[in-house]
Amino acid sequence: MQEAIIIISLALFGIVNCFFGYCAFKVLLPIWGVGVGAIIGAGLTGEFISPSPLAAAVAGIIGAVLGALLFSRLYFVGIFMIGGIFAGTVAHAALPADRQVLHLLFTAAIGAGGGIAALLAQKIIIILATANTGAAALVSSLFYLLGYRPVTEYFIDREVLGEMFLPAVGAVFALTLAGIIGQLFYTAPTRKKTAVKE
Repeated sequence: MQEAIIIISLALFGIVNCFFGYCAFKVLLPIWGVGVGAIIGAGLTGEFISPSPLAAAVAGIIGAVLGALLFSRLYFVGIFMIGGIFAGTVAHAALPADRQVLHLLFTAAIGAGGGIAALLAQKIIIILATANTGAAALVSSLFYLLGYRPVTEYFIDREVLGEMFLPAVGAVFALTLAGIIGQLFYTAPTRKKTAVKE
Protein backbone atom coordinates (compact mmCIF):
# COMPACT_ATOMS: atom_id res chain seq x y z
CA MET A 1 0.00 0.00 0.00
CA GLN A 2 2.80 2.40 0.96
CA GLU A 3 4.62 1.73 -2.32
CA ALA A 4 1.44 2.40 -4.31
CA ILE A 5 1.01 5.77 -2.58
CA ILE A 6 4.66 6.68 -3.32
CA ILE A 7 4.34 5.70 -6.99
CA ILE A 8 1.03 7.54 -7.49
CA SER A 9 2.32 10.64 -5.67
CA LEU A 10 5.52 10.72 -7.72
CA ALA A 11 3.60 10.26 -10.96
CA LEU A 12 1.02 12.98 -10.18
CA PHE A 13 3.69 15.41 -9.00
CA GLY A 14 5.70 14.59 -12.13
CA ILE A 15 2.82 15.26 -14.52
CA VAL A 16 1.84 18.57 -12.90
CA ASN A 17 5.42 19.77 -12.53
CA CYS A 18 6.60 18.64 -15.97
CA PHE A 19 3.74 19.98 -18.08
CA PHE A 20 2.13 22.72 -15.94
CA GLY A 21 5.01 23.70 -13.66
CA TYR A 22 5.18 27.38 -14.57
CA CYS A 23 1.44 27.93 -14.17
CA ALA A 24 1.35 26.00 -10.89
CA PHE A 25 4.64 27.39 -9.59
CA LYS A 26 3.22 29.63 -6.85
CA VAL A 27 1.19 26.68 -5.57
CA LEU A 28 4.15 24.30 -5.86
CA LEU A 29 6.63 26.71 -4.22
CA PRO A 30 5.54 25.92 -0.62
CA ILE A 31 5.65 22.20 -1.50
CA TRP A 32 9.24 22.64 -2.70
CA GLY A 33 9.87 24.47 0.59
CA VAL A 34 8.50 21.54 2.58
CA GLY A 35 10.78 19.11 0.73
CA VAL A 36 13.90 21.26 0.90
CA GLY A 37 13.32 22.21 4.55
CA ALA A 38 12.70 18.60 5.60
CA ILE A 39 15.82 17.34 3.81
CA ILE A 40 18.04 20.10 5.22
CA GLY A 41 16.61 19.81 8.75
CA ALA A 42 16.84 16.03 8.96
CA GLY A 43 20.18 15.89 7.13
CA LEU A 44 21.94 18.49 9.27
CA THR A 45 20.56 17.00 12.49
CA GLY A 46 21.71 13.51 11.54
CA GLU A 47 25.12 14.78 10.48
CA PHE A 48 25.97 17.25 13.24
CA ILE A 49 23.62 16.87 16.24
CA SER A 50 22.26 13.37 16.74
CA PRO A 51 22.01 10.20 14.61
CA SER A 52 18.70 9.38 16.34
CA PRO A 53 15.83 8.80 13.87
CA LEU A 54 13.47 10.63 16.25
CA ALA A 55 15.69 13.73 16.33
CA ALA A 56 15.99 13.63 12.53
CA ALA A 57 12.19 13.29 12.18
CA VAL A 58 11.50 16.21 14.53
CA ALA A 59 14.12 18.37 12.78
CA GLY A 60 12.70 17.33 9.41
CA ILE A 61 9.19 18.42 10.45
CA ILE A 62 10.47 21.75 11.79
CA GLY A 63 12.54 22.25 8.62
CA ALA A 64 9.52 21.40 6.45
CA VAL A 65 7.33 24.01 8.19
CA LEU A 66 10.05 26.68 8.04
CA GLY A 67 10.79 25.83 4.40
CA ALA A 68 7.13 26.13 3.41
CA LEU A 69 6.80 29.48 5.18
CA LEU A 70 10.06 30.81 3.75
CA PHE A 71 9.35 29.70 0.17
CA SER A 72 5.75 30.93 0.15
CA ARG A 73 6.37 34.28 1.89
CA LEU A 74 9.68 35.17 0.28
CA TYR A 75 9.00 34.52 -3.41
CA PHE A 76 12.44 35.62 -4.62
CA VAL A 77 14.20 33.45 -2.04
CA GLY A 78 12.17 30.54 -3.37
CA ILE A 79 13.10 31.39 -6.96
CA PHE A 80 16.79 31.63 -6.00
CA MET A 81 16.63 28.31 -4.11
CA ILE A 82 14.90 26.49 -6.97
CA GLY A 83 17.48 27.72 -9.50
CA GLY A 84 20.31 26.94 -7.09
CA ILE A 85 19.09 23.44 -6.29
CA PHE A 86 18.51 22.67 -9.96
CA ALA A 87 21.98 23.89 -11.03
CA GLY A 88 23.66 22.32 -8.00
CA THR A 89 22.03 18.94 -8.67
CA VAL A 90 23.15 19.00 -12.31
CA ALA A 91 26.68 20.02 -11.23
CA HIS A 92 26.75 17.27 -8.59
CA ALA A 93 25.77 14.68 -11.19
CA ALA A 94 28.22 15.93 -13.82
CA LEU A 95 31.34 16.66 -11.77
CA PRO A 96 33.71 13.88 -10.67
CA ALA A 97 33.42 13.22 -6.94
CA ASP A 98 37.01 12.04 -6.31
CA ARG A 99 37.96 15.26 -4.47
CA GLN A 100 35.14 15.93 -2.03
CA VAL A 101 36.00 19.48 -0.92
CA LEU A 102 36.65 20.68 -4.49
CA HIS A 103 33.48 18.92 -5.63
CA LEU A 104 31.47 20.62 -2.88
CA LEU A 105 32.91 24.07 -3.71
CA PHE A 106 32.19 23.71 -7.45
CA THR A 107 28.69 22.41 -6.76
CA ALA A 108 27.98 25.32 -4.38
CA ALA A 109 29.39 27.88 -6.86
CA ILE A 110 27.37 26.49 -9.76
CA GLY A 111 24.30 26.31 -7.51
CA ALA A 112 24.71 30.00 -6.56
CA GLY A 113 25.08 30.85 -10.25
CA GLY A 114 21.88 28.92 -10.98
CA GLY A 115 20.08 30.87 -8.25
CA ILE A 116 21.21 34.21 -9.70
CA ALA A 117 20.25 33.07 -13.21
CA ALA A 118 16.81 32.09 -11.89
CA LEU A 119 16.30 35.61 -10.56
CA LEU A 120 17.40 37.18 -13.86
CA ALA A 121 15.42 34.91 -16.17
CA GLN A 122 12.58 33.67 -13.99
CA LYS A 123 10.19 32.25 -16.57
CA ILE A 124 12.68 30.13 -18.52
CA ILE A 125 14.48 28.89 -15.39
CA ILE A 126 11.19 27.97 -13.72
CA ILE A 127 10.09 26.12 -16.86
CA LEU A 128 13.46 24.30 -17.12
CA ALA A 129 13.51 23.36 -13.44
CA THR A 130 9.88 22.25 -13.22
CA ALA A 131 9.99 20.32 -16.51
CA ASN A 132 13.15 18.52 -15.42
CA THR A 133 12.04 17.70 -11.88
CA GLY A 134 8.65 16.60 -13.17
CA ALA A 135 10.28 14.37 -15.77
CA ALA A 136 12.59 12.94 -13.10
CA ALA A 137 9.61 12.20 -10.83
CA LEU A 138 7.70 10.49 -13.67
CA VAL A 139 10.66 8.31 -14.66
CA SER A 140 11.39 7.68 -11.00
CA SER A 141 7.84 6.43 -10.43
CA LEU A 142 8.17 4.11 -13.44
CA PHE A 143 11.47 2.66 -12.23
CA TYR A 144 10.13 2.38 -8.70
CA LEU A 145 7.27 0.33 -10.18
CA LEU A 146 9.85 -1.85 -11.95
CA GLY A 147 11.58 -2.52 -8.63
CA TYR A 148 14.60 -0.23 -8.77
CA ARG A 149 15.63 1.26 -5.40
CA PRO A 150 16.41 3.90 -4.28
CA VAL A 151 14.40 5.88 -6.82
CA THR A 152 15.88 9.28 -5.95
CA GLU A 153 19.39 8.26 -6.99
CA TYR A 154 18.83 6.80 -10.46
CA PHE A 155 19.97 9.90 -12.32
CA ILE A 156 23.27 10.25 -10.47
CA ASP A 157 24.18 6.64 -9.70
CA ARG A 158 24.83 4.18 -12.50
CA GLU A 159 25.05 1.32 -10.01
CA VAL A 160 21.37 1.65 -9.06
CA LEU A 161 20.07 1.09 -12.60
CA GLY A 162 23.00 -0.66 -14.27
CA GLU A 163 22.12 -1.26 -17.92
CA MET A 164 18.92 0.77 -17.53
CA PHE A 165 20.88 3.95 -16.68
CA LEU A 166 21.04 5.31 -20.25
CA PRO A 167 17.38 4.56 -21.05
CA ALA A 168 16.40 6.31 -17.78
CA VAL A 169 18.48 9.38 -18.62
CA GLY A 170 17.08 9.37 -22.16
CA ALA A 171 13.52 9.17 -20.83
CA VAL A 172 14.15 12.08 -18.43
CA PHE A 173 15.68 14.12 -21.27
CA ALA A 174 12.78 13.38 -23.66
CA LEU A 175 10.12 14.17 -21.05
CA THR A 176 11.97 17.34 -20.00
CA LEU A 177 12.01 18.50 -23.61
CA ALA A 178 8.31 17.67 -24.01
CA GLY A 179 7.53 19.50 -20.78
CA ILE A 180 9.49 22.60 -21.86
CA ILE A 181 7.73 22.70 -25.24
CA GLY A 182 4.34 22.15 -23.59
CA GLN A 183 4.88 24.86 -20.99
CA LEU A 184 6.22 27.36 -23.54
CA PHE A 185 3.21 26.69 -25.77
CA TYR A 186 0.76 26.92 -22.88
CA THR A 187 2.22 30.19 -21.56
CA ALA A 188 2.83 31.84 -24.95
CA PRO A 189 1.56 35.47 -25.10
CA THR A 190 -0.35 34.84 -28.36
CA ARG A 191 -2.25 31.98 -26.75
CA LYS A 192 -3.31 34.24 -23.85
CA LYS A 193 -4.47 36.97 -26.24
CA THR A 194 -6.55 34.47 -28.21
CA ALA A 195 -8.13 33.14 -25.01
CA VAL A 196 -9.04 36.69 -23.91
CA LYS A 197 -10.69 37.50 -27.27
CA GLU A 198 -12.85 34.38 -27.06
